[in-house]
Amino acid sequence: MPPTSPKPTAIREPPALTRFPISFLTPSQLNASQWRSLVAGAPIVRACVQTLVMQISGLEWSLEGEDDKAKEYFTKVLENADADDGGGWEVYLSRIVKDTLEVPFGGAAEIGVYGDGVVAWTSHVDGATLVPTFNQRMPYAQVDPFGLAMGRAPVTFKPGQIGRVRWQAQSDLRAYGWTITPVQDCLPAIQALLRADRFWQSFLIDGPPPGVLDIPGWDETEASDWYESWKTMLAGISPLKVPILAGANRENKQAHFIEFSKSPAETQMLDLVKSYAEAVTACFGMSLGDLGLFGQELRLAGATKLIELTQRQGMAKLMRGVKSMIDLDVLPDGLEFKWSELDLQDELRKEQAKEIGSRRLKNLVDSGMLSSNNGRLVALAEGIIPPDVIDESFEVLAEQPAPQPEIAAETLGSESEPTSEGVAPFQPI
Repeated sequence: MPPTSPKPTAIREPPALTRFPISFLTPSQLNASQWRSLVAGAPIVRACVQTLVMQISGLEWSLEGEDDKAKEYFTKVLENADADDGGGWEVYLSRIVKDTLEVPFGGAAEIGVYGDGVVAWTSHVDGATLVPTFNQRMPYAQVDPFGLAMGRAPVTFKPGQIGRVRWQAQSDLRAYGWTITPVQDCLPAIQALLRADRFWQSFLIDGPPPGVLDIPGWDETEASDWYESWKTMLAGISPLKVPILAGANRENKQAHFIEFSKSPAETQMLDLVKSYAEAVTACFGMSLGDLGLFGQELRLAGATKLIELTQRQGMAKLMRGVKSMIDLDVLPDGLEFKWSELDLQDELRKEQAKEIGSRRLKNLVDSGMLSSNNGRLVALAEGIIPPDVIDESFEVLAEQPAPQPEIAAETLGSESEPTSEGVAPFQPI
């Protein structure tokens, strides 16, 4: 009789009624929902999160160990993660990585085990609902985000029931158990980007920029009448708000508008946004080239270097965190979770190597050190020229060394009896 599958402990269904939730102390000024709203309102931050999620969830992985049956079983367990809502490995991983980057608790998963301790399933748990309790027997608790509806009190978890992926652990004693997310690190840059967006949008409003309109030859009454009529004509979401300088004896002066602010071109808006965007991507262990912004990915060498940096920083940190959680909390002893070799930059490296190799062969052929046929053969062996473009009848034989003449033993004479034939006699001086 197969063992009974353990039931999940985490709250995964919304209630029919909503009441006030229980609030726990958080280490930051914003709660998890506010951090998520902040990310949703900042396009560059959202692009960083989604790019890392796509890069990680698209990688191949495998289990290594000597027990083939155990590898097959736990491979199915991971592939069927989050199966209760039609998910799978990619859905499970993307949710954990997204929580790791956004919410202070980090990414979390509940692990269900049979009575004999074998893992039966694993499912994502919303990191925004989890809090550390600092109780060794029940180290984590989940608060119902919908409140105490239907009598739902906070649920607690044993140490082996929750697996976590953390970006960076808090060092403050008052914040033990929480994490520092990259969104928290780049909060000032996010605020600057949001202000830059509002600054740009203010120029799209149907109204002139702030300033003073100087009209000579009008008295105060004429200027006020004109202003009221003009404001009525432009009345709407943004009424016209322009102070007017009026006065007599201004016949020789021309009307002109004095602006209080600068245009986006004068303030070099693109450079400002780029500097803040670089600060945001740096906190995620990425670069602007990973997002395809500002033309950073257009140069082959630069793109290869940027990808290498990302794989050593942002991606590498997430990959190590996911691997540690699965090895320590899901897999038994004797099995190891491993990511497949990263091939994100393979095509770039191959093209770069072909370009360098073709230039080297061209120099050798032009200098006469290598014949054109042998150069073509070397290019074919190094993959510079595809095999299908070479004529099947083309065969180049390597140059054979010239045969050396054989020296017979009779020519040298006997080794034991040296001869003096052909040697000039000694002539005394």
